[in-house]
Amino acid sequence: MQAGFFRKRADIFLLSMAVGAVFSAPVMNIYLTNKSAFILSTPAAAAISLAIMGAISAAVAGLLWGFRSSGYKAGVTSLVLAFALSVLLQFHFAEDYFRDYTTPETSIFDRILMFSTHFFLLAVPFFASWKLRKIVFANICRISLVLLFAQLAYAVLPLFDRNTRHEQYDYQEYYFSEQDKFTFGSKRNIILLVVDSMGADIARELLTKYPEVASGLADFTMFDKYTSDNPRTMYAVPAMLSGIPYAADEDDEDGHSKYLERVCRDKNSLFSGLKRHGFRVEGYPFILQTISYAPDVIDNSTTVSGEVQKASFRKLLETSFSRMVMLPLRKLFGEKESLPFVVPTESRPGEPYDRVFYSNLVKEFKIGENEKVFKYLHLHGAHDPVVTGENLETPEKTPLRVEQLRGSFKVVLKLIELLKSHDLWSETSIIITGDHSELYTPGTVCFVKNSRSASHPLMVNHSPGKVDYLAGTILKEFEKDTPLPSLNTCAAVQAYQPEKYYTPVETATAWKKMTPSVPSAHESLNTNCYLDGNKLVFESYPDAVDALCGYRIVVRSEENNQVWSSEYIFSTDQARYITSCEFPFPDGNYRVEIHSLGKNELHLEPHLQSASRRLWKNFLRIKDGKAQAIKEHEIAAKRHLYAGKTIDFGVKSSFPMLKIREKAAFRQEYLLIFDGAVMELSLAASERAGVLRFAVIGQYHRGGVLTVSCGDNIRKQITLKAGVEQTVDIPLVANTTPEKLTLKFGYVAENISNAAPQRNPGVNLLRMERL
Repeated sequence: MQAGFFRKRADIFLLSMAVGAVFSAPVMNIYLTNKSAFILSTPAAAAISLAIMGAISAAVAGLLWGFRSSGYKAGVTSLVLAFALSVLLQFHFAEDYFRDYTTPETSIFDRILMFSTHFFLLAVPFFASWKLRKIVFANICRISLVLLFAQLAYAVLPLFDRNTRHEQYDYQEYYFSEQDKFTFGSKRNIILLVVDSMGADIARELLTKYPEVASGLADFTMFDKYTSDNPRTMYAVPAMLSGIPYAADEDDEDGHSKYLERVCRDKNSLFSGLKRHGFRVEGYPFILQTISYAPDVIDNSTTVSGEVQKASFRKLLETSFSRMVMLPLRKLFGEKESLPFVVPTESRPGEPYDRVFYSNLVKEFKIGENEKVFKYLHLHGAHDPVVTGENLETPEKTPLRVEQLRGSFKVVLKLIELLKSHDLWSETSIIITGDHSELYTPGTVCFVKNSRSASHPLMVNHSPGKVDYLAGTILKEFEKDTPLPSLNTCAAVQAYQPEKYYTPVETATAWKKMTPSVPSAHESLNTNCYLDGNKLVFESYPDAVDALCGYRIVVRSEENNQVWSSEYIFSTDQARYITSCEFPFPDGNYRVEIHSLGKNELHLEPHLQSASRRLWKNFLRIKDGKAQAIKEHEIAAKRHLYAGKTIDFGVKSSFPMLKIREKAAFRQEYLLIFDGAVMELSLAASERAGVLRFAVIGQYHRGGVLTVSCGDNIRKQITLKAGVEQTVDIPLVANTTPEKLTLKFGYVAENISNAAPQRNPGVNLLRMERL
């Protein structure tokens, strides 16, 4: 009797379970692929997912049960399925494709267009399900089973993918209390202050450009030949705290986790050594990547409370369900920019970390009950994103890295001032260090102030040193026999002389019109660049001369694609900035690119190839002979190629409307076209003559043959060389070119013997124009 009852209601049961899985499976998948962001155990996350599935399944089952005897049963069933498919579509596709159109810079017209397209896309399942409701209802059990098992597979898939397993970095058992972050010891303080991305050259520039910083660092010795052999925070910081460098392969996650487990508990580590001498040892959230196996070695780590678990639970739900809400409705549901729980609590959205650090330091500085305290602190330094200036304000123009670094040292100097005003200075040891340079190269810098050291101006020590020496530098004050190396044993100290360090600017060569045009670069990096009158000034990186050694400035007219360029300027160990000559361009809008050439790419001159490492791109407007920086949305032209979207290439004349239908993928500033891709162009009568020109470049480090067909007729066939930009011209004839022109691309990659087989051979479509 009961078995017969369930067989008759299998459609309700399976569909309700499938809808529940649509909402619960993403929760489990997001948890498993981002476990380090949630203070939850895997069983707890699974229980949450099952609870969500059960609640939604019960609600859907109740709805379907209410219509079980109604004439609307088939329609309601189809609409419930459509709802599940629409949510699924939103979660997996819609947000990624439409996210860019919700930025403040997006025009109202584009927003309306994209939101309308978004609604249409998500309405397709409803239309199809209603139109085919009889077929859907007849096969609802089969459809529900497919949907259910697909979602269950998606939920557990990360368990079988080693690249997304993060058990080694699972912060399930503790977190760091910041309640006493600025409470210091009454007798003895040791502070290790990491200023992120502080290279040796930018530190020299800081001291020269802002001499008050050098004055404020009296009693310190600067080690300017100091390196971080593994120049990433996750490797440098453990080496600082233990004296043990990381020697395994950087990409070996298991090796790194074992390294952390070993160094955190090592008897010679800074944690263990200072605890032997009665210090309270404190670290804050950036240290999580260092001690994920040893929370007990830090005195301000706290067992997870119910409140902390609730916060992590909310974070998981917000992350999961935010992708399921349609973009136009986000504001109605109170869209939130919640941060991963392990991010420092004072780093609030829209509020720079160092600025809040400074504010809290001033308000909360005090002397506590503990006599001896060690603190590990971390500042933003010259690290991206560069958002604050020398006074920790957010200026209208993008500040330079050195200005943001000066802002971090505003925090440093305030800390020194407070320690002195509370009579703690003489018994305080401070190490201010970079973990790597601003380009993640080894060359960094370290400032050391020992307790009870004689008063003196800033000194400089040119002896080689490493971040591995910092644990020994601190412990040598207590344990003369420690086996760890120390910076205090380095000789050759002299008074700081800023004039020896800084030659600020090197000028680019005069502008020259380029014929043929310089190929456009298609990698992007936001480097620090600003206008100085009618000149462009940008940062070079002499400490990374082996990686980046040549720069040139390329300016393209948005009206007629005319190009001006400087010659390559090669980095030296002197100039940190490069400036252009005065702009000679006529009034109009321009695209500015900074191309770079690596040392191993010199043979590629005079053309820029795909191997080039860096590009800064921005826009400027020349009006009445004066230059001003503008944003791209202020220019009428839209020359980027976006898969699946119709865009206008018009500037002042009417260019074709373009739509990519299939087999294409958007990659930064170009379109990756695979074999069999189809492109549709809508041409007005005035556009059906002339030439369509495509700029293309071969992919995957090898060439191939590109074929462009119109209908069954091959219009162009061209052999592409690996990494070399070439043009494809498609003639248009007024009397024969149709209003709707369909182009089909074929691409066969070059066959290289003994080469691994290629997956999805493709070609980069860089730009399109009508001549």
